Amino acid sequence: ATLHLASNPLSPAPRITLLHLHHERGDRSALEREITAFFTYFGDQPDALFALADFAANTGRPDLAQRVQEIGRARGWPAQAPVLMTAEARIAAGEFAPGLELVRTALRENPAWSEQLGPVFDSLQ
Repeated sequence: ATLHLASNPLSPAPRITLLHLHHERGDRSALEREITAFFTYFGDQPDALFALADFAANTGRPDLAQRVQEIGRARGWPAQAPVLMTAEARIAAGEFAPGLELVRTALRENPAWSEQLGPVFDSLQ
């Protein structure tokens, strides 16, 4: 991961790989440092932040997914992916009721999403 990062420091993908590595090793300090760096380098790139939200969903970090969701909302980015990943992160963290409520609220407030993301939201429920 470090070699990949060194060869392509301005790409978010190697940094996401590094985040997974720190997470798997349980190195909380390095993980938080790298998350901070990620926001510094890629905080204005929707695709990069959506990848970070995906990391949050896969590792049960609703705080991180929520942060991405709030940034996206403030910048007017499409909301579907961050909402979905925040719900996934809550469920992965064992916060089942809040995760499911987020899905229900999102579908109630955005009925058109059920056509695009209905099966994904259904699988979370």
